[in-house]
Amino acid sequence: MTTLQWQIRFHLQHPSGPDLAPNTQHHDQYLRHLQSAENAMEAFIQTGSTIDPSKFNQIYNPTDSGKNNIPKRADHDKPNN
Repeated sequence: MTTLQWQIRFHLQHPSGPDLAPNTQHHDQYLRHLQSAENAMEAFIQTGSTIDPSKFNQIYNPTDSGKNNIPKRADHDKPNN
């Protein structure tokens, strides 16, 4: 997504000649952007790897975010009796 945004922005800023030929200044900027996006993605994956997998079975409710009483999805789908 970020790469698409970069390319759209680049084409809008250079409507008469959006040249990304290798060994140009713009191509070097694009490669730096790709590396930055890759680094950000890796950092995101690393921080996500520490999440307790059981948290993915819970429904998020911002009013209960500090509590442990967030209902599980299976419990949420059961009718209230």
